[in-house]
Amino acid sequence: MDSRHGEYEQQQIRAIEEWEDRSPSHLARAVGFFSAPLTWAAKQVVPEPAMEQALNAAFQAASAVSGSEDLLTEARVLGFEAKAVTDFREAPLHVADCLAASVAKWGKGLAGAEGAVTGMTGFLGLAADIPALIVIAIRTIRKTGYCYGYDTARDEERPFVLHCLSAGAANGVEEKKQAVAAAMELKTVLDRPPENALKKTEGEILGREAFAAAVRNLAKQLCINLARRKAAQVIPVVGGGVGAAMNLLFVADVAEAAQRLYQKRHLESQTIDATRAPAVRA
Repeated sequence: MDSRHGEYEQQQIRAIEEWEDRSPSHLARAVGFFSAPLTWAAKQVVPEPAMEQALNAAFQAASAVSGSEDLLTEARVLGFEAKAVTDFREAPLHVADCLAASVAKWGKGLAGAEGAVTGMTGFLGLAADIPALIVIAIRTIRKTGYCYGYDTARDEERPFVLHCLSAGAANGVEEKKQAVAAAMELKTVLDRPPENALKKTEGEILGREAFAAAVRNLAKQLCINLARRKAAQVIPVVGGGVGAAMNLLFVADVAEAAQRLYQKRHLESQTIDATRAPAVRA
């Protein structure tokens, strides 16, 4: 273990490692298995090209609802003064984690409510539900990034947001590990000292073509993941309960992935003061 970090940080490092090795949600996989006959139908509602369009549109929509004033206010309650989200880069990890927990709670609540409403109308609701769910997921990731001091409104940060979504929507451990590895490779580029100019290969990693390719790959992944989770939602009335549960579960997975990846990035970019005690929240 890294001697730079205190007991709380060491606990979180272990939690990150356990998360990386853990299989995706068993409940989501079980629901997908038992509703297998409906999965094909669900995929037809939002095919890969539509999912790709939904991802691109979600980045624009999430930008409009990803403010940071609430985080700055909450940080002050926790005893950390910040004038901008980038100041959270110097915050103790427990402060950032408390902020991220609030972001996740809000995202899960909104996703569950949205899924309950759209799930009541079967196919028609599903067509509206999935794009809305992606907006909520991306907003959750972006605001989680704010909690750890990363300005996710910057275009350069969009690929990292994509990798967080990919890790949270992984259909298996290997797929998750690939997303984590890609995120950490990107981290070395994004967190370079400002005086060091980007190399040509690094510029390519952050380029528009690379981002477009990442969106296409993620669209394929999400079509499988969400079709499995939400297949039973095509049944009117019953679908309301399924929609609420699966949306909440999906955003919970995405929020955890975002927290773990931004935690990892945060821990690798600063030396933590081990004498600080974790904040206690009611």
